Amino acid sequence: MIRCEKVGCYNTNMDYKRPSHWAKLPPAPTNPFPRETANSWAGIYLEDWKNTLSDFLGKYPEFREEDHDAAGRPGYHWQWRSVMARKNEILTHTQPDRQEFRASLQYIVDKTDHVDTAVCLALGKFENAELREEEAFQHQLAMFLVLCEMLEIKQNTKIKTIFQDPRFEPPEEYVITLAGGEIVKHPGALEHMTENSFVFAPYLVWPAFPDTIIKTHPALYIGNKVESGGGMGIPIAERFVRQFYVTGKREMGPDLQEIIDQTKKFADSYDKYLFDTTYDSLHTKYGSHFQNMWVHHPKRERPDSDDDPPGGASVAPGPSNPKPKDDSDHGPKGDGGLGFDQSNLPHRNKTDAIQGRWQP
Repeated sequence: MIRCEKVGCYNTNMDYKRPSHWAKLPPAPTNPFPRETANSWAGIYLEDWKNTLSDFLGKYPEFREEDHDAAGRPGYHWQWRSVMARKNEILTHTQPDRQEFRASLQYIVDKTDHVDTAVCLALGKFENAELREEEAFQHQLAMFLVLCEMLEIKQNTKIKTIFQDPRFEPPEEYVITLAGGEIVKHPGALEHMTENSFVFAPYLVWPAFPDTIIKTHPALYIGNKVESGGGMGIPIAERFVRQFYVTGKREMGPDLQEIIDQTKKFADSYDKYLFDTTYDSLHTKYGSHFQNMWVHHPKRERPDSDDDPPGGASVAPGPSNPKPKDDSDHGPKGDGGLGFDQSNLPHRNKTDAIQGRWQP
């Protein structure tokens, strides 16, 4: 059988032997609850256990032994190394335009009150996804981690990170676990979204806002611009249409009025300005992953004496794009920007891994 990856193809029927100098693999999982006798009241039959393990490794092949690297880590580890490479580039690149972008991040951090929890919503996935979706996952996770680290440095405290996205599967969960994050199911993130939280949701679609963003009042929110009208009209329209065809009611019920009231309260409570969109031209290759993304800070009783954010006023002029950012909203393919160096990113090449060139 020939197995094809995004980078190259290789024959899985060839005899594969791990080099002797590579780290020893962790032992394979064993049945934790075997059903040893026919009279046992519970347990996992041996055949069921074998089928379950085989199905899992068939669906997520880079957890298989032959896809582990020299350090005994699954093939998905290269995604984590890519995230770390992008994070390091954001934090340390010395090119002037990248320094200016980093200054825009510092402005966001400086304006943010104390944060004890950071919540990332709708990060997306990279496994069985298009290259632009994979790139979006890496860049957005890196950006989230950069902002968390900058906030931690400012506060000299550790920030707990929470991730929620129903699309997550074991490969994404593996990478997020390496990032030190806790993964929760909806509505688990809500209990962590408080006045002392940072909420990062660049790809959260509008229909999800009534059950997440507008129910909260975080210290910092980055994502689609929340305003009366605009994109928030989408979930109201969807729910009203559903209400009509299910119940026949033509009046706005209290649930829809609550969404309207919560949206207005949220919109009136925040100062907003555009996230610095130069990042896409500097760092990304397969799409624009930070367009039409707005920074929201709670309004203060007295205006800050701080300077305006780099590149514009504290509240950016003009209406936001009400279209939710999703996997089709990346814009034209870019070239990564002048001077973008991808040579420091890890390779996803099976031959490199086997021959030991894929270093951890």
